Amino acid sequence: MHSGRWFVVLPDSEQALAIARRVQPFACGSIAHASGRPWLMGCWDGDGIAVGSSAANRVAAIGTFSATEADLSRWAARGDEPEPAGALHLIASLDGRVRVRGTMSGTHRVFHALVDGVTVAADRARTLAWLTDAPLDEGRLAVRMAYPQPPHPMEDTALWRGVEALAGGSVLTVDPTGSAHVRRWWQAPEPELPLEEGAGALREALLEAVELRTRGGGVLGADLSGGLDSTSLCFLAARTGAQLVTVTLRWAATGNEDADWADRAAVHLSGCERLVYGPDELPPFFSGIGSLGDGRSEDEPTMGVREDAQQDVIDQELLKRGARLRLCGHGGDHVVQSPPSSVHDLFRRSPTEAVRNAMGYRARHRWPAAATARMLLDSTPYRRWLAAAGDSLTAPPTYWPQPWGTPPRMPPWASDDAVAAVAACCAGPRPSRSIRRAVVMGESTRLRPSAGSAAR
Repeated sequence: MHSGRWFVVLPDSEQALAIARRVQPFACGSIAHASGRPWLMGCWDGDGIAVGSSAANRVAAIGTFSATEADLSRWAARGDEPEPAGALHLIASLDGRVRVRGTMSGTHRVFHALVDGVTVAADRARTLAWLTDAPLDEGRLAVRMAYPQPPHPMEDTALWRGVEALAGGSVLTVDPTGSAHVRRWWQAPEPELPLEEGAGALREALLEAVELRTRGGGVLGADLSGGLDSTSLCFLAARTGAQLVTVTLRWAATGNEDADWADRAAVHLSGCERLVYGPDELPPFFSGIGSLGDGRSEDEPTMGVREDAQQDVIDQELLKRGARLRLCGHGGDHVVQSPPSSVHDLFRRSPTEAVRNAMGYRARHRWPAAATARMLLDSTPYRRWLAAAGDSLTAPPTYWPQPWGTPPRMPPWASDDAVAAVAACCAGPRPSRSIRRAVVMGESTRLRPSAGSAAR
């Protein structure tokens, strides 16, 4: 098993009792179904979980959320599916049926697997791999080598055979027999609001998210990179009266003006303490990469590992100043900026607007006129485009526009077997109808005092 926060969700059945006995030695806590059988087991922070109950139902929220235990109890009594604000896992036991869901963005993930004939859910894929003694899926592992990122729908799969990842915005329902089905609970809203109204709604949503993190008072760490995402969060946090310690990195790259904009913003953030690091004041990339067996919580390797040592130094400095959370703007650009390939879809609905936007991208990225025109007119379905991308994984990177985004490439050190495994994945899976992605801006992380363990 593993350290840190984790949980498993068991169906309300006699078959799950043996699974509960296996988990029990590692669990810090356990919550029962109304029947008395184990329902939710694991380890969690006391202020990061709330449970509401009625005669027959239970509803639990784990993470950062707006709901109180009284709210959850009212939802449990009605048998409703609640919609609390925040970044959380929502777990319910309703008349013997179990429902589990994470966030739409995938920042709080859910995995499920058949264990002894019944469906068990967890927030860690490796928990289920341990319960099922599942081997690694070498093809899915090889996909993680693809850059700039694994293509849809391969980016969110679990790395163990027999362990499945729940798509963001979906809910898993398990009946008392242990059988399960998945359905969507979130759909992208129609783009019907004018820009001014939409911007106002986004601001209110961000302010609510920040207030959830600052309501406990005390000192908060916050990245102040100079970009619009982290800078906006700093000003929203300051608006709530939070005592901020901000972090700015002065990169040495020619033309990088982020630190200059961070300095300008800091002038208007009265009362905040600043931590500013130059390029030689933090450990180099990949420092300590050979000593990763220290209880890290990740299920799989990520590019974030290259800067873990740097972030550990920053986190320890924030902890010395009393910070209990660190606000980051990761994903902000993805929320408010469309990728260049979006003009391909826009061309089908509004050719004039698409051409105007494409010309802007062409000027910025120096796209050739012929390549830009080919991209706009290309009608290749995504599945066929993905299969073709699988045939060119070792080709030089392409810098010209593509209808479905930048095609994946494999690093030159990847083995022939790894390339073949990724090509097979590109040719085999059937993508879902919607391939749009969204990443929640401003996801916060709880700082922990042990070096190397602070999640980002």
